[in-house]
Amino acid sequence: MCLAIPAMLISIDKDRGIVVKAGLELEVDLTFVPEAKIGDHLIIHAGMALSVMDDQDVRETLKLLDQELNNG
Repeated sequence: MCLAIPAMLISIDKDRGIVVKAGLELEVDLTFVPEAKIGDHLIIHAGMALSVMDDQDVRETLKLLDQELNNG
């Protein structure tokens, strides 16, 4: 099972970017999300950014994750 946690894009250099996920900075490939901009939240898998999440989806995802972590 995979769990996608939103990662915030903090820098861009051509088709590469740096995201912050769970307090860690990770380098990712932005080839599939050319529209991504600094401050966007991305879904990452195997070092590839797959999609840009809208703010509402990010809030709902993080809220559900927090509920599961605090109730489990």
